[in-house]
Amino acid sequence: MITAPAVPRPIARGVISRRSNVNTNAHACGFAGCGKIFARPGDLARHSKQHGVPQHPCLINGCNRHGLRAFYRADKLLEHQRKKHGRGN
Repeated sequence: MITAPAVPRPIARGVISRRSNVNTNAHACGFAGCGKIFARPGDLARHSKQHGVPQHPCLINGCNRHGLRAFYRADKLLEHQRKKHGRGN
């Protein structure tokens, strides 16, 4: 017969949140069908841009990242231009 140990086993590190107010200030995306939740309002604001029309096209000749394939964030456009086109180092 197998018995359970008398002393409870320690819980793995990182399983218990160190924040006592987890999700008390959650900010949910209001876009239909999205349902993502963010801890900070700035993260929600950044996320909500991807539900709109991309405003930052790549204007380098031959690049197809324009129109609906453009970028929602200016920092992502600059990252693209640096990595793919070697610009803005």
